[in-house]
Amino acid sequence: SASVVRTLHVGNQPRGMAMSRAGKLYVANFYGDSIDVFEGKDLDETHRLEVCKCPRHLALSPDDKTLYISCLNASQLHAMDVVTEKVIHEVPVGDAPKSVAVSRDGRYVYTADYGQTRSVSVVDTRDWTARVFEIPGMDRGSGVAVGPDGRHALVTGWYDRHVYLVGFEGSGGHPEESKRRTRHWQFVPRHDDPGDGA
Repeated sequence: SASVVRTLHVGNQPRGMAMSRAGKLYVANFYGDSIDVFEGKDLDETHRLEVCKCPRHLALSPDDKTLYISCLNASQLHAMDVVTEKVIHEVPVGDAPKSVAVSRDGRYVYTADYGQTRSVSVVDTRDWTARVFEIPGMDRGSGVAVGPDGRHALVTGWYDRHVYLVGFEGSGGHPEESKRRTRHWQFVPRHDDPGDGA
């Protein structure tokens, strides 16, 4: 069985976390507009970084040199150099990005966009450009996982009951069949959502 052996004090409303292979822990404080950093053998060395408003999720590059931050309020993906702890790239993505996932080779960073674009965004780290792909049937992008080839991702909707496989054009799949299916799943909002204009 497992039990809680220790707690760490963090900022307001902690959300996403990432841990390096060396054991450094990053915690995004959603309403604290900050990231807490813990390191050392017992994670007893800590400091706080001021970042964008409403940082939602974190992911590290495969080489642990870059920390990616989904900035929900700004609808941006930020890339932070973990040595200098400075943001080196700010890339506009879809509305209210939530989860973040990085391809195994580190080239592509995907975000599941929770806001009204109902999309998944793909950032190419070679030139720091982004493409936003709308998923019409999806009800609020939430989770995202990148496929082994880096050119496909699986995305979930916050309120719906589907997992969506998305990929670059020409990389396989059955896009026309998927469009026909999702046409019947078109989302009609029943109420305001906190992700709108957060």
